[in-house]
Amino acid sequence: MYESEQCFQRLARVVAEPVWVVSANGHLVYGNPRWHALTAIAEGQSFPTAYVVLMHPDDRQHWALTWQHAVRTRTPYAIERRVRCAPNGAYLCQIERAQPVTDARGDVVEWVVTATTTQEESEHLIAALRHSLVCKNEALNKVAHEMRSPLMPIAYAVKLLERRGSDPGCVENACALIGRQVAQLTRLVEDLLDSGRPEHRRLTVHKEPTDLRRVLAAALETVQPIILAQGHRLTTAAVADAAVIHGDSGRLTQVLVNLLVNAAKFTRPGGCITVSLERSGPDFVTKVRDTGIGIPGDMLPRVFDAYVRLEHGVGTGLGLGLALALEIVQLHDGTLTASSEGVGKGSEFVLTLPAASSRSEY
Repeated sequence: MYESEQCFQRLARVVAEPVWVVSANGHLVYGNPRWHALTAIAEGQSFPTAYVVLMHPDDRQHWALTWQHAVRTRTPYAIERRVRCAPNGAYLCQIERAQPVTDARGDVVEWVVTATTTQEESEHLIAALRHSLVCKNEALNKVAHEMRSPLMPIAYAVKLLERRGSDPGCVENACALIGRQVAQLTRLVEDLLDSGRPEHRRLTVHKEPTDLRRVLAAALETVQPIILAQGHRLTTAAVADAAVIHGDSGRLTQVLVNLLVNAAKFTRPGGCITVSLERSGPDFVTKVRDTGIGIPGDMLPRVFDAYVRLEHGVGTGLGLGLALALEIVQLHDGTLTASSEGVGKGSEFVLTLPAASSRSEY
Protein backbone atom coordinates (compact mmCIF):
# COMPACT_ATOMS: atom_id res chain seq x y z
CA MET A 1 0.00 0.00 0.00
CA TYR A 2 2.84 2.40 0.93
CA GLU A 3 4.61 1.77 -2.38
CA SER A 4 1.38 2.35 -4.31
CA GLU A 5 0.83 5.64 -2.48
CA GLN A 6 4.38 6.78 -3.22
CA CYS A 7 3.96 5.86 -6.90
CA PHE A 8 0.71 7.84 -7.06
CA GLN A 9 2.30 10.92 -5.51
CA ARG A 10 5.27 10.77 -7.87
CA LEU A 11 2.90 10.70 -10.81
CA ALA A 12 0.75 13.48 -9.38
CA ARG A 13 3.76 15.75 -8.88
CA VAL A 14 4.56 15.80 -12.59
CA VAL A 15 0.97 16.43 -13.69
CA ALA A 16 0.43 19.99 -14.92
CA GLU A 17 -3.15 20.15 -13.60
CA PRO A 18 -4.27 20.06 -9.94
CA VAL A 19 -4.66 16.64 -8.31
CA TRP A 20 -5.81 16.20 -4.72
CA VAL A 21 -7.05 13.51 -2.35
CA VAL A 22 -9.83 13.94 0.23
CA SER A 23 -10.42 11.52 3.10
CA ALA A 24 -13.77 9.91 3.81
CA ASN A 25 -14.38 12.38 6.64
CA GLY A 26 -13.79 15.36 4.30
CA HIS A 27 -10.23 16.44 5.09
CA LEU A 28 -7.54 17.11 2.51
CA VAL A 29 -4.84 14.44 2.79
CA TYR A 30 -2.78 15.24 -0.31
CA GLY A 31 -2.41 17.92 -2.95
CA ASN A 32 0.11 18.04 -5.77
CA PRO A 33 2.22 21.20 -6.41
CA ARG A 34 -0.30 22.58 -8.91
CA TRP A 35 -3.11 22.17 -6.35
CA HIS A 36 -1.21 24.14 -3.71
CA ALA A 37 -0.24 26.85 -6.23
CA LEU A 38 -3.86 27.19 -7.30
CA THR A 39 -5.69 27.07 -3.94
CA ALA A 40 -3.12 27.41 -1.11
CA ILE A 41 -5.23 24.89 0.88
CA ALA A 42 -2.94 22.78 3.05
CA GLU A 43 -3.24 19.14 4.06
CA GLY A 44 -5.39 18.58 7.12
CA GLN A 45 -7.88 21.34 6.38
CA SER A 46 -11.58 20.66 5.98
CA PHE A 47 -11.94 20.29 2.24
CA PRO A 48 -15.51 21.44 1.54
CA THR A 49 -15.29 24.40 3.93
CA ALA A 50 -11.96 25.73 2.63
CA TYR A 51 -12.68 24.93 -1.00
CA VAL A 52 -16.18 26.25 -1.55
CA VAL A 53 -15.21 29.84 -0.68
CA LEU A 54 -12.78 29.80 -3.63
CA MET A 55 -15.65 29.13 -6.02
CA HIS A 56 -17.26 31.81 -8.10
CA PRO A 57 -20.38 32.91 -6.18
CA ASP A 58 -22.60 31.68 -9.01
CA ASP A 59 -21.02 28.20 -8.86
CA ARG A 60 -20.87 27.57 -5.10
CA GLN A 61 -24.32 26.11 -4.50
CA HIS A 62 -24.17 23.82 -7.54
CA TRP A 63 -20.74 22.51 -6.52
CA ALA A 64 -21.76 21.98 -2.89
CA LEU A 65 -24.86 20.02 -3.90
CA THR A 66 -22.79 17.94 -6.35
CA TRP A 67 -20.19 17.10 -3.69
CA GLN A 68 -22.82 16.21 -1.09
CA HIS A 69 -24.67 13.96 -3.55
CA ALA A 70 -21.41 12.17 -4.52
CA VAL A 71 -20.48 11.55 -0.88
CA ARG A 72 -23.99 10.32 -0.04
CA THR A 73 -24.31 8.01 -3.06
CA ARG A 74 -20.60 7.09 -3.31
CA THR A 75 -20.62 7.86 -7.05
CA PRO A 76 -18.15 9.74 -9.26
CA TYR A 77 -18.95 13.19 -10.60
CA ALA A 78 -17.78 15.67 -13.23
CA ILE A 79 -18.65 19.35 -12.96
CA GLU A 80 -17.58 22.56 -14.66
CA ARG A 81 -16.90 25.38 -12.21
CA ARG A 82 -14.81 28.49 -11.73
CA VAL A 83 -12.28 28.63 -8.91
CA ARG A 84 -10.29 31.64 -7.74
CA CYS A 85 -6.50 31.27 -8.16
CA ALA A 86 -4.40 31.97 -5.07
CA PRO A 87 -1.65 34.10 -6.71
CA ASN A 88 -3.74 36.69 -8.55
CA GLY A 89 -7.35 36.18 -7.51
CA ALA A 90 -8.56 35.53 -11.07
CA TYR A 91 -11.16 32.86 -11.67
CA LEU A 92 -10.11 29.79 -13.64
CA CYS A 93 -12.74 27.75 -15.46
CA GLN A 94 -12.10 24.01 -15.11
CA ILE A 95 -13.82 20.65 -15.34
CA GLU A 96 -13.49 18.91 -11.97
CA ARG A 97 -13.71 15.09 -11.80
CA ALA A 98 -13.85 13.03 -8.61
CA GLN A 99 -13.51 9.27 -8.20
CA PRO A 100 -14.20 7.38 -4.94
CA VAL A 101 -11.61 4.85 -3.71
CA THR A 102 -13.14 1.93 -1.77
CA ASP A 103 -11.75 -0.76 0.49
CA ALA A 104 -12.42 -4.52 0.35
CA ARG A 105 -15.82 -4.07 2.02
CA GLY A 106 -16.88 -1.41 -0.50
CA ASP A 107 -16.61 1.51 1.92
CA VAL A 108 -15.22 4.79 0.57
CA VAL A 109 -11.85 5.55 2.16
CA GLU A 110 -10.93 8.60 0.08
CA TRP A 111 -11.70 10.63 -3.01
CA VAL A 112 -9.20 11.30 -5.80
CA VAL A 113 -10.06 14.57 -7.54
CA THR A 114 -8.55 16.20 -10.66
CA ALA A 115 -9.30 19.35 -12.58
CA THR A 116 -8.57 20.14 -16.21
CA THR A 117 -8.73 23.50 -17.93
CA THR A 118 -11.64 23.92 -20.32
CA GLN A 119 -11.04 24.68 -24.00
CA GLU A 120 -12.45 28.19 -23.56
CA GLU A 121 -10.09 28.85 -20.65
CA SER A 122 -7.15 27.40 -22.59
CA GLU A 123 -7.85 29.76 -25.45
CA HIS A 124 -8.04 32.65 -22.98
CA LEU A 125 -4.70 31.68 -21.43
CA ILE A 126 -3.09 31.37 -24.87
CA ALA A 127 -4.40 34.81 -25.85
CA ALA A 128 -3.08 36.27 -22.60
CA LEU A 129 0.31 34.67 -23.20
CA ARG A 130 0.47 36.06 -26.72
CA HIS A 131 -0.40 39.54 -25.46
CA SER A 132 2.29 39.24 -22.79
CA LEU A 133 4.86 38.27 -25.42
CA VAL A 134 3.87 41.22 -27.61
CA CYS A 135 4.25 43.61 -24.65
CA LYS A 136 7.62 42.07 -23.81
CA ASN A 137 8.85 42.43 -27.38
CA GLU A 138 7.69 46.05 -27.55
CA ALA A 139 9.54 46.86 -24.33
CA LEU A 140 12.69 45.15 -25.59
CA ASN A 141 12.48 46.96 -28.92
CA LYS A 142 12.10 50.33 -27.18
CA VAL A 143 15.18 49.83 -25.05
CA ALA A 144 17.25 48.39 -27.91
CA HIS A 145 16.30 51.38 -30.07
CA GLU A 146 17.41 53.82 -27.39
CA MET A 147 20.67 52.04 -26.64
CA ARG A 148 22.05 53.00 -30.03
CA SER A 149 22.10 56.75 -29.33
CA PRO A 150 24.70 56.80 -26.50
CA LEU A 151 27.01 54.62 -28.59
CA MET A 152 27.53 57.40 -31.16
CA PRO A 153 29.24 59.90 -28.84
CA ILE A 154 31.24 57.10 -27.19
CA ALA A 155 32.60 56.09 -30.61
CA TYR A 156 33.28 59.78 -31.35
CA ALA A 157 35.19 60.17 -28.06
CA VAL A 158 37.26 57.07 -28.80
CA LYS A 159 38.31 58.54 -32.16
CA LEU A 160 39.30 61.78 -30.45
CA LEU A 161 41.44 59.85 -27.98
CA GLU A 162 43.09 57.97 -30.83
CA ARG A 163 43.99 61.21 -32.63
CA ARG A 164 44.71 63.50 -29.67
CA GLY A 165 45.48 61.17 -26.78
CA SER A 166 48.50 63.24 -25.79
CA ASP A 167 46.35 66.34 -25.14
CA PRO A 168 45.34 66.35 -21.43
CA GLY A 169 42.38 68.63 -22.08
CA CYS A 170 41.10 66.40 -24.86
CA VAL A 171 41.49 63.30 -22.70
CA GLU A 172 39.59 64.92 -19.83
CA ASN A 173 36.70 66.01 -22.06
CA ALA A 174 36.51 62.69 -23.87
CA CYS A 175 36.48 60.74 -20.61
CA ALA A 176 33.74 62.97 -19.21
CA LEU A 177 31.69 62.45 -22.37
CA ILE A 178 32.13 58.68 -22.19
CA GLY A 179 31.17 58.72 -18.51
CA ARG A 180 27.91 60.58 -19.16
CA GLN A 181 26.95 58.26 -22.01
CA VAL A 182 27.82 55.13 -20.02
CA ALA A 183 25.50 56.41 -17.28
CA GLN A 184 22.74 56.72 -19.88
CA LEU A 185 23.46 53.21 -21.16
CA THR A 186 23.30 51.91 -17.59
CA ARG A 187 19.84 53.42 -17.22
CA LEU A 188 18.74 51.74 -20.44
CA VAL A 189 20.13 48.37 -19.37
CA GLU A 190 18.11 48.71 -16.16
CA ASP A 191 15.04 49.29 -18.33
CA LEU A 192 15.89 46.14 -20.24
CA LEU A 193 16.08 44.14 -17.01
CA ASP A 194 12.85 45.69 -15.75
CA SER A 195 11.06 44.60 -18.92
CA GLY A 196 11.54 40.98 -17.81
CA ARG A 197 9.38 41.52 -14.75
CA PRO A 198 5.74 40.38 -15.08
CA GLU A 199 4.44 43.64 -13.63
CA HIS A 200 6.26 45.74 -16.21
CA ARG A 201 3.80 47.75 -18.24
CA ARG A 202 5.12 51.25 -18.75
CA LEU A 203 8.32 53.18 -18.47
CA THR A 204 8.97 54.84 -15.14
CA VAL A 205 10.25 58.34 -14.44
CA HIS A 206 12.08 59.67 -11.39
CA LYS A 207 11.22 63.35 -11.13
CA GLU A 208 13.35 65.99 -9.47
CA PRO A 209 14.19 69.66 -10.12
CA THR A 210 15.76 69.66 -13.58
CA ASP A 211 17.17 72.46 -15.71
CA LEU A 212 16.07 71.94 -19.31
CA ARG A 213 19.15 73.85 -20.53
CA ARG A 214 21.37 71.05 -19.18
CA VAL A 215 19.06 68.42 -20.67
CA LEU A 216 19.32 70.10 -24.06
CA ALA A 217 23.12 70.35 -23.77
CA ALA A 218 23.37 66.64 -22.97
CA ALA A 219 21.17 65.76 -25.95
CA LEU A 220 23.21 67.96 -28.30
CA GLU A 221 26.40 66.33 -27.06
CA THR A 222 24.95 62.89 -27.81
CA VAL A 223 23.93 63.70 -31.38
CA GLN A 224 26.93 65.88 -32.26
CA PRO A 225 28.75 63.05 -34.09
CA ILE A 226 25.87 62.39 -36.49
CA ILE A 227 25.33 66.12 -37.10
CA LEU A 228 29.02 66.58 -37.89
CA ALA A 229 29.06 63.48 -40.10
CA GLN A 230 26.13 64.82 -42.13
CA GLY A 231 27.65 68.30 -42.41
CA HIS A 232 24.53 69.99 -41.02
CA ARG A 233 24.48 73.57 -39.79
CA LEU A 234 23.16 73.66 -36.21
CA THR A 235 21.68 76.80 -34.62
CA THR A 236 20.65 76.87 -30.96
CA ALA A 237 18.95 79.49 -28.80
CA ALA A 238 17.97 79.04 -25.15
CA VAL A 239 16.63 81.18 -22.33
CA ALA A 240 19.30 82.92 -20.29
CA ASP A 241 17.81 82.01 -16.90
CA ALA A 242 17.38 78.53 -15.47
CA ALA A 243 14.58 76.57 -17.15
CA VAL A 244 13.59 74.45 -14.18
CA ILE A 245 10.92 71.78 -14.40
CA HIS A 246 10.03 68.82 -12.21
CA GLY A 247 11.22 65.93 -14.35
CA ASP A 248 13.55 63.07 -15.13
CA SER A 249 16.65 64.44 -16.84
CA GLY A 250 17.68 61.07 -18.27
CA ARG A 251 14.28 60.39 -19.81
CA LEU A 252 13.96 63.90 -21.20
CA THR A 253 17.42 63.62 -22.72
CA GLN A 254 16.11 60.52 -24.51
CA VAL A 255 13.23 62.56 -25.92
CA LEU A 256 15.44 65.34 -27.28
CA VAL A 257 17.99 62.86 -28.63
CA ASN A 258 15.19 61.18 -30.57
CA LEU A 259 14.03 64.48 -32.03
CA LEU A 260 17.56 65.58 -32.93
CA VAL A 261 18.58 62.23 -34.41
CA ASN A 262 15.46 62.25 -36.58
CA ALA A 263 16.19 65.81 -37.69
CA ALA A 264 19.74 64.84 -38.66
CA LYS A 265 18.75 61.53 -40.24
CA PHE A 266 15.90 62.88 -42.34
CA THR A 267 17.78 65.96 -43.51
CA ARG A 268 20.03 65.61 -46.52
CA PRO A 269 23.73 66.42 -45.97
CA GLY A 270 24.44 70.11 -45.53
CA GLY A 271 20.97 70.95 -44.18
CA CYS A 272 19.97 73.20 -41.30
CA ILE A 273 18.73 72.23 -37.85
CA THR A 274 17.42 74.87 -35.46
CA VAL A 275 16.83 74.22 -31.76
CA SER A 276 15.24 76.71 -29.36
CA LEU A 277 14.20 76.71 -25.71
CA GLU A 278 11.90 79.50 -24.51
CA ARG A 279 9.41 80.34 -21.77
CA SER A 280 5.76 80.56 -22.72
CA GLY A 281 3.49 81.42 -19.80
CA PRO A 282 3.52 78.53 -17.31
CA ASP A 283 5.47 76.28 -19.69
CA PHE A 284 8.86 75.82 -21.27
CA VAL A 285 8.76 75.14 -25.00
CA THR A 286 11.52 73.38 -26.91
CA LYS A 287 11.40 73.39 -30.72
CA VAL A 288 13.43 71.29 -33.13
CA ARG A 289 13.16 72.47 -36.72
CA ASP A 290 14.90 71.00 -39.77
CA THR A 291 15.07 71.56 -43.53
CA GLY A 292 14.71 67.87 -44.26
CA ILE A 293 12.40 65.69 -46.30
CA GLY A 294 9.30 66.71 -44.38
CA ILE A 295 6.24 64.67 -43.43
CA PRO A 296 3.35 63.93 -45.83
CA GLY A 297 0.01 65.25 -44.64
CA ASP A 298 -1.53 61.78 -44.37
CA MET A 299 1.34 60.66 -42.11
CA LEU A 300 1.15 63.48 -39.56
CA PRO A 301 -1.70 61.93 -37.51
CA ARG A 302 0.28 58.68 -37.25
CA VAL A 303 3.80 60.00 -36.76
CA PHE A 304 3.82 59.09 -33.03
CA ASP A 305 2.43 55.59 -33.54
CA ALA A 306 4.77 52.68 -32.85
CA TYR A 307 6.31 50.94 -35.86
CA VAL A 308 5.34 53.75 -38.26
CA ARG A 309 8.16 54.83 -40.59
CA LEU A 310 8.28 57.20 -43.52
CA GLU A 311 8.45 55.21 -46.73
CA HIS A 312 10.69 57.82 -48.35
CA GLY A 313 12.94 58.13 -45.30
CA VAL A 314 16.55 57.12 -45.01
CA GLY A 315 18.17 54.77 -42.56
CA THR A 316 16.68 51.82 -40.73
CA GLY A 317 14.82 51.29 -37.50
CA LEU A 318 11.67 49.95 -35.92
CA GLY A 319 9.78 53.24 -35.90
CA LEU A 320 9.72 53.32 -32.09
CA GLY A 321 11.62 56.52 -31.33
CA LEU A 322 8.76 59.00 -31.49
CA ALA A 323 6.31 56.62 -29.81
CA LEU A 324 8.75 56.27 -26.92
CA ALA A 325 9.34 60.03 -26.81
CA LEU A 326 5.61 60.74 -26.60
CA GLU A 327 5.19 58.21 -23.78
CA ILE A 328 7.94 59.89 -21.76
CA VAL A 329 6.52 63.37 -22.35
CA GLN A 330 3.05 62.28 -21.26
CA LEU A 331 4.53 60.90 -18.04
CA HIS A 332 5.77 64.47 -17.44
CA ASP A 333 2.30 65.99 -18.07
CA GLY A 334 3.65 67.60 -21.22
CA THR A 335 2.81 67.60 -24.92
CA LEU A 336 4.76 66.71 -28.04
CA THR A 337 3.49 67.76 -31.45
CA ALA A 338 4.72 67.55 -35.04
CA SER A 339 4.08 69.79 -38.01
CA SER A 340 5.26 69.97 -41.62
CA GLU A 341 4.27 71.88 -44.71
CA GLY A 342 4.73 68.74 -46.75
CA VAL A 343 7.28 66.57 -48.52
CA GLY A 344 10.61 68.34 -49.02
CA LYS A 345 9.67 71.27 -46.77
CA GLY A 346 11.15 70.17 -43.47
CA SER A 347 9.42 69.50 -40.17
CA GLU A 348 9.13 70.91 -36.68
CA PHE A 349 8.63 69.14 -33.38
CA VAL A 350 7.45 71.11 -30.35
CA LEU A 351 7.97 69.84 -26.80
CA THR A 352 6.02 71.62 -24.07
CA LEU A 353 6.65 70.93 -20.39
CA PRO A 354 5.20 72.66 -17.32
CA ALA A 355 7.63 74.85 -15.40
CA ALA A 356 8.28 74.11 -11.72
CA SER A 357 5.23 75.63 -10.05
CA SER A 358 6.70 76.53 -6.66
CA ARG A 359 9.98 77.16 -4.91
CA SER A 360 9.62 73.76 -3.23
CA GLU A 361 10.27 72.12 -6.56
CA TYR A 362 13.60 73.88 -7.08
